[in-house]
Amino acid sequence: MVPANELLAAFGTVPLQPNELPVLARLLGTGIGLTIAVAISGVLAVVVAGLAPTLTDESLQRCRDDGVVAFLVGLGATILVPIVLAILAVTVIGLVVAIPGFVVLFVVLLVGSAIGVLLVGRFVLGVVSSSAGEPDTLLVAFAGAVVLVAVSLIPVLGGLVNFAISTAGVGAVSLVLWNRYR
Repeated sequence: MVPANELLAAFGTVPLQPNELPVLARLLGTGIGLTIAVAISGVLAVVVAGLAPTLTDESLQRCRDDGVVAFLVGLGATILVPIVLAILAVTVIGLVVAIPGFVVLFVVLLVGSAIGVLLVGRFVLGVVSSSAGEPDTLLVAFAGAVVLVAVSLIPVLGGLVNFAISTAGVGAVSLVLWNRYR
């Protein structure tokens, strides 16, 4: 039996490998992926700001006031909480706590990521324009999403910056919720 690639090579037609795609196709694919990433990040930030405006404002203020503390709390929340929930999930009684705990953690991670996008958007628009009014939430969300997606194109630094911003957002949301419900 002759392998398919050798058979096609014998007739002069070899299928393109993924890394051999034309440059235009690769750029188009990357552009579509980046556009989708900006759209999802921007829409998530707008939805969070629309559904929980007080939480959003308090979290953004917490990030601006105590960014390092928010980052450290977020780091603890993203590392320690899943470990504790996984340990709880080993027992039947702990599973009753762990399942809702993972759902809450997922929501806090999403909201924290949206807070990070809004934080970057407000910073960028604050630097770019010195107008006295507060910028529109939609503009802030998509400005932050564009900047974070553009930064994510930098191989190592982009991932670290996105992680730090999202972690600070998670920490700020965690601190605000902790202060509300204690």
